[in-house]
Amino acid sequence: MPQDSQRQFQSFLLAAALATACLLLVEPNVGSWVEENYSAVTLTKTNNNDTQFSHDPASFHERAEEESRSQKWKIGKHEETDQNHKREMEMKRARPASIADYTSEDHVQKAVKRAKLLLQNISSDERKRDPLVAVCMIGNARTMSIGSVYRRLQKNLVEALSENTFVFAHLKTWDTDVKKQDQFGNFPPIPVNSSSLLKAIRAINPVYLKLETSRPKDESFMNPHCQFTEENAKALRQPLLFANPENTPRFVGQMHTLNQCYESVMSFERSANVTFDAVVKARPDTVYFFRSFPAQELILRDLVTHFSDIFIFAARRYSDGFTRWWKNYTSCSGLWNGPYSPEIAFSLGFQEMGAFYYYDRKTPISIRRASKSETSAIW
Repeated sequence: MPQDSQRQFQSFLLAAALATACLLLVEPNVGSWVEENYSAVTLTKTNNNDTQFSHDPASFHERAEEESRSQKWKIGKHEETDQNHKREMEMKRARPASIADYTSEDHVQKAVKRAKLLLQNISSDERKRDPLVAVCMIGNARTMSIGSVYRRLQKNLVEALSENTFVFAHLKTWDTDVKKQDQFGNFPPIPVNSSSLLKAIRAINPVYLKLETSRPKDESFMNPHCQFTEENAKALRQPLLFANPENTPRFVGQMHTLNQCYESVMSFERSANVTFDAVVKARPDTVYFFRSFPAQELILRDLVTHFSDIFIFAARRYSDGFTRWWKNYTSCSGLWNGPYSPEIAFSLGFQEMGAFYYYDRKTPISIRRASKSETSAIW
C-alpha cells in the first residue's frame, strides 16, 4: 500500500475512533450498532516492511467502550473538582457588608465550613506549598484605615504567606490619639472608627473580628494578686517602662488581647476539626513594603522568626509560646519575677517550647514610628 494512502487510512481510523467515543457519551447503545456494521482493522508490519491488514470485529467496539468509560470518568472528575473549586472561591469572595456582619457568629461558622471544604480537597503537596496559616492581627488600628497600609497588609502579608491564610483580628480604636514617644517623635492622630475601618477590614477579610471601641477597665484583665515593681525589674535587669504602674496595664492588656486572639484560633481549630500549620502575630499599623517570606519557607526554618514584636511567625508546634506569659501571669501571687516587656515575654515563651527565637532584621516591614524626624503617619 503506498505510504500516502497508509497515512490517510490511519488518520481515518483515528477520526472514526474519536467520533465513536463522542457518540458513546451521548448514546451508550451506539456501540452495538458499530459492532454489527463495522470490523476493526489492525495494521501490522511484515519483515519486508509491507503493511498487512487483519480484521477483528470485537476490538474496535472494546476500544471505543474503554475510551468512552475513560472520558466519562475524566469529565466527571473534572466537573466535581470544578464545582468544589467554584464553591470554595464563592465562599472566599463572600465578604460581609458591615462591621456587625464580621463580628457575628454566623460569619465565623461560614469560615469554618470553608476550612472543612478546603481540607476535603487540598492535597498534601498543595498544603506543603500553601500551608494553613492563622494570623492574629491585634493592636490599635492607628493607620490601618489608610489605603496604602491595608492594601499592603492584604497583598504583602496575608496573600504572601499562603493562599490558605485565615485572619483573626482583634482591633482597638480607642488609643489612636497623638503617639507621644520622644525617642521616635510625636505623631498626629488619624481618624479611626468603624466607618473608616470598613474598607480595611473587607480587604483583609478576617474570619473572626473583635472591635474594641472603648478602653476596658484595668480590673477586667489585671491580676490583683501580682505586683510589678521597678525595683524588681532592676534586679532582674529588665526594662523599666512597663514596671511603672501607669504603664503596666498597657503591657498586660496587650498580652491579654493576644491570649484572647489565640483562644479564638484554637476554638476555630476545634470547630473545623483542623490544626493550623503556623500561627502569626501581626500588627494592624504595619506597612509591608515588600512581600513577606512565604509560610512554606518560614516553617522549614524550624525556628520562630520575628521582627521585634511587630511580626512573629511560629510553626504550630511552637505557637503555644504566644500564651506562656499570660498563663504564668494569671497564676501569679506576690512579686512578679517574669518578663517585664513583650519582647522578653515572647523570647522566653518560645524557648520554653524548645524553639530558637530568631530576630530576622531582613523582614521587609516598617511601622509609622520610623524615625524622630517623621512628622506624619500619612503616606
